[in-house]
Formats: sequence, structure tokens, C-alpha cells
Amino acid sequence: MNRAPTASELAKTVAIFNATVSKGDAVIVTLDSRETKQTVTRSEAFILGGHSAMVMLEGISGAYAVERVQKVY
Repeated sequence: MNRAPTASELAKTVAIFNATVSKGDAVIVTLDSRETKQTVTRSEAFILGGHSAMVMLEGISGAYAVERVQKVY
């Protein structure tokens, strides 16, 4: 079983994501179905509930873990 990330690990993950991906950038997200979808970010990354680094995406309800989101270059 994996351990939960610490607050400092989450903060670092969010900072790295936000340094490389801006609000409005084109990204590819891996959906729950394991399909991929190209979209754009509609928020900066943030920590949700003290346990997950997340980002909001255009055309997708809710937030997705930043680990599942890659910037399109």
C-alpha cells in the first residue's frame, strides 16, 4: 500500500506543475477510462483536501490529479 504524500510533497508537486503549466495551456489528460483527451487547464494546480494535487480542466467536471495531466508542446 502506498503512503499518502506529505503536505510539503504536495506543495512541491503543485509548485512544479504551476511553473510549467499555466491556466489556459493545452494539455492531455488520462481519463478514468484510460483514454486520453486533449483539453486546456482552467485553473492553476491546487491541493484538494490536504491529500491530492489537482487541476481543473475545460469540458471536464471536477478536478484531475496533476500526475494524469501533461502539457502539449
